[in-house]
Amino acid sequence: MTFLKKCHKKNNRFLHLEIGETFTLAITEDREVYSWGLNDYNQCGRHSTGGSFSLGTGVIKNISANSPRFIAAGKDHAIMVDDFNNIYSWGRNVDGQLGLEHARNTDCIQVLNGIRDKVVNLAVKDNTTFLLTKTGSVIKWPILKDSSSKYSPQKLALPSNVKISNISLGSGFGVLLATSGLLFALGRNDFGQLGIGNILTTNSPVLIQTLKDKNEKAVGKRDFQ
Repeated sequence: MTFLKKCHKKNNRFLHLEIGETFTLAITEDREVYSWGLNDYNQCGRHSTGGSFSLGTGVIKNISANSPRFIAAGKDHAIMVDDFNNIYSWGRNVDGQLGLEHARNTDCIQVLNGIRDKVVNLAVKDNTTFLLTKTGSVIKWPILKDSSSKYSPQKLALPSNVKISNISLGSGFGVLLATSGLLFALGRNDFGQLGIGNILTTNSPVLIQTLKDKNEKAVGKRDFQ
């Protein structure tokens, strides 16, 4: 019996679907997390057998019992937040995309410690992860610099009166929407993709001055509920 037929037989709907570069993650109504696709870096969260680098559809048993709330897929890694605000990461880690203190690959699902703020949204693109907290702050990893890269989660520096309500990511850059309607951008800027009037890359959020009076309402809104 195929995976979809099994779900229909159990009257089990999909709640959320995430697609990485070569793998897929799905959360079903009974809160089970399924994965399938390429698994050369354990991005499916399950061990391959028989020397194969790909996996058919199956349950990630280690985390399905933990009440998954949000899940997101990057290029070769995945991030999940459960109902108790525990954060899990798995897959490739050569650029520090798992949020650990290092940039070495691991074949086990990791639990990230030290993030106490309630996570209300999650955005992942390529090798970068952003968490939005209930207080309107933003946590990001990795932060790559030539001489001082930071692989563990870092809270972004924003003005004290700014609270972020939404995040949208492009390839190597991101845009943050504040509750006031202001837009901040950070990341790669070699093509002027940040909209800040220059082509300088920045790891810190910069206000998009030309839009500060436009009162933007949404930036690529994604609802994970």
